Amino acid sequence: SLLASSDASGRVALSEIPAGAPVAAMAARDAVFGVKFSPDGSRLALAGFDTPMPPLLALPALAPAERVPAQRASAGAKVVAFSPDGSLLAAIGLDDVVRVWAVADATRVVELPAAKVPAVVLAFDPDSKHLAVGYKDGWLRLWPLQEPFRPLFEEALHSTEIVTLSFSAGGEMLATLARDGEARIWGLDLIPTVQDVEDLIARGRGAHRRENGLMLRPLSAAEGSGLAVMGADGNEISRLDIAAEDMQLFGFSDDGARIIVSGRSGYKAYPCAEVWCAADEQVVSVARRMFTPQ
Repeated sequence: SLLASSDASGRVALSEIPAGAPVAAMAARDAVFGVKFSPDGSRLALAGFDTPMPPLLALPALAPAERVPAQRASAGAKVVAFSPDGSLLAAIGLDDVVRVWAVADATRVVELPAAKVPAVVLAFDPDSKHLAVGYKDGWLRLWPLQEPFRPLFEEALHSTEIVTLSFSAGGEMLATLARDGEARIWGLDLIPTVQDVEDLIARGRGAHRRENGLMLRPLSAAEGSGLAVMGADGNEISRLDIAAEDMQLFGFSDDGARIIVSGRSGYKAYPCAEVWCAADEQVVSVARRMFTPQ
């Protein structure tokens, strides 16, 4: 029932829909170039040069001539986004740092590691547990908000700046739009979860057996390189031609349908990850990712 708008002078206005009658207005000290309602409509987030951090206002406090307090040491946000459940607010600051706050008490809960290239766009996934961040060089990183120590996924999806991100309703796909007009849709079902990674670390390099008897065994130097998939009877079913010269971790997914392998590849020993489909005893490579050394 309300429309929020802002302009380069710093004026933020609320108007009724569809009548368009003004409800309230406020004035910031500098330009406000983005406004977002929380999902329940009770709060308004501001992106601008001199907005407070967190850039969050409770709508009952929005009154004519009310001014946003200046906090120049950390003030200003380029982009703001609420999580779908309304519990979190994420912002890309003018210092290019991505921060996440709890909406209920405005406490900061996450500050993501700074990248060498500015972050320009962000979006929460539908379950509000992950944050996708797009960067000026076309890279995308997917961060787990419960353990934001390293991204679950990072890759150069475009050759130019990512300007828009959008998750599908179920969170299984992500749409991206780049500055050059290229739009793409990406499947996310193969991105390992934090628990997947922890399980792989716990399993280490030894053989790993599933409850149905299937087992992964690293090949010996005499056999070549890669993994052997062994049946419950101990016979070899197939071999995985792993791209990594230095295979480090491997294991089945919890449902046994996929095999995840990580290692290093290439003359620069770049980290790489591979996901293989193991359904019906047919092993087919379905995804390979090369990562930067960081």
